[in-house]
Amino acid sequence: MKPETLVMLTLIAAVLQVVIQFLGVAKAFMEWLSVKEKAKGSNRGTRSKPKKKKPR
Repeated sequence: MKPETLVMLTLIAAVLQVVIQFLGVAKAFMEWLSVKEKAKGSNRGTRSKPKKKKPR
């Protein structure tokens, strides 16, 4: 193979790898946002519970 062809294939492989990594980061960010939104929603465990009155 010619050296120019090898350089071109290497560049294409590097660009594809960067694109795939960027997509992975974007997916992780979207999952993190959705988890954060779910935690912000109606979470029964974090709400303050009314205190029970002690029987006399």
